[in-house]
Amino acid sequence: MSQNNFLLFFALIVLNGKLFSQTIKEKDSIIYLKEVVVSKLTKQPKISVKSSGTGNESVGFYEKEKFVSLIKNIPDSEIASISFDMDLRGFKKGTEFELKLLIFEKDDDGKPGNSMIGQNIRFKVKGSKKQKINLDLSDLLIQSKGELFIGFETVNLPKGGTLVIHMKENENAISFAKKGNGEWFTPTRQNLELKYVLNLNH
Repeated sequence: MSQNNFLLFFALIVLNGKLFSQTIKEKDSIIYLKEVVVSKLTKQPKISVKSSGTGNESVGFYEKEKFVSLIKNIPDSEIASISFDMDLRGFKKGTEFELKLLIFEKDDDGKPGNSMIGQNIRFKVKGSKKQKINLDLSDLLIQSKGELFIGFETVNLPKGGTLVIHMKENENAISFAKKGNGEWFTPTRQNLELKYVLNLNH
């Protein structure tokens, strides 16, 4: 092998190593969303889609549990932000934990299908009070569709802690839950949906 060919071969090995390293880093990386005040969102939304149920039901979740509700009749636009209602009074003041944001297409069987988020998107919340969590999603450039499953996964709860989410009763609600790496299943109380406000840029 000539010296030039050897140098070219060595350069290709180094380049492939760097590409492999970058791929692993991107795959394993976690992006944290910051909670924001609605009035301070980078793009002021003009359209909002809200949960249509009634009442205020409280549902508890443990570590590594997923829950999503189907949001229907979403205008064709870019998602600006979403808010959830949570009750953090069960945690000590200042206690911090993480949730992973979930957004799925609806598959042919009517269940959560392909993820609309390519990254591991999380947000941190601190106890201990009732609060509405507002998440700015404008930088993710997620294009909405007519129907989407949106929800969360409990990722890092304080030991023995239970996260309480406020939900609404809706006879037309379509929600699914999952524990760990199990299959999606219909919750025992089928008429509950997340209490949400989905904002669109235009």
